Amino acid sequence: VSGVAAQGRSGLEDEIDETWLSAGLVESVNTESAGSTEADKIAADAVSFIGIPYVSGGVSPEEGFDCSGLAYYVYRKRGYDMPRTALEQFYNGRKIGIESLKKGDLVFFQVYGSGGLVPDFVANKITEYVKTAPTHIGIYVGGGKFVHAPRPGKTVKYASLKNRFWQSHFIGARRYL
Repeated sequence: VSGVAAQGRSGLEDEIDETWLSAGLVESVNTESAGSTEADKIAADAVSFIGIPYVSGGVSPEEGFDCSGLAYYVYRKRGYDMPRTALEQFYNGRKIGIESLKKGDLVFFQVYGSGGLVPDFVANKITEYVKTAPTHIGIYVGGGKFVHAPRPGKTVKYASLKNRFWQSHFIGARRYL
């Protein structure tokens, strides 16, 4: 983890990250490896910002990130044109199924009740209600994990797509690579 990303991290967060890496639950990616793909680099960039504080509207490691600001920054750092908001990112990416996820893909969730209906809404099989527009986003990094900026008072961190909360709020994935 970079020196900037390490600011504000607790020893427990570092220990959890190392445990996940050693258990194979997430993959460590070297962004400077000659064989690294763009997807590897996007995933590694996202991981490098673990520990950066959540800031509403934040789009840089210096000021902090919100969820869509993290994706915006990571993709633009690598020269990709990326919309700024979760809704724009959801509508502009290429739709993919969860079974097709690859490193660097964006995963979208409807966590709050403020979104409007999207044209291609999905029925949630667990709670059987209609999904609405995305209110949260993460960057898939492999091994069933994604990196996201959760909410005020938290920092950028890993989460698992196998977690029941994220499964029940998942509304889709998009590919930009």
